[in-house]
Amino acid sequence: MTGSAARLARRWLPWLVAAAILAVLTARLPRAQLLRALAAGPSWKVALCSAAVVGAALVIAFTGFRAADAIASGLIALLILPRTWDLLREAIDVLLEATPKNVNYGRGP
Repeated sequence: MTGSAARLARRWLPWLVAAAILAVLTARLPRAQLLRALAAGPSWKVALCSAAVVGAALVIAFTGFRAADAIASGLIALLILPRTWDLLREAIDVLLEATPKNVNYGRGP
């Protein structure tokens, strides 16, 4: 192997091993179970956030484009924002002692 090929192999070997391990672990799950796990509730957001982090790392490693990290962080922030807003609204309702949504306050039985 030439010097540049050996350096390239040493540089990318850990990434290839990690990708192979991930492929083996996901291949062992039945496809329906894997799809259910990704589609259930907010776990698809977790998977998307993880993919954004890995994608940003690969972009930085291959191209040196360091802004990919900031872009991935912005994507993750946008995914977190709606749930954060709901939690903030619920906390304000509790602090202001608002009537719960499931209680019909204005009418009798």
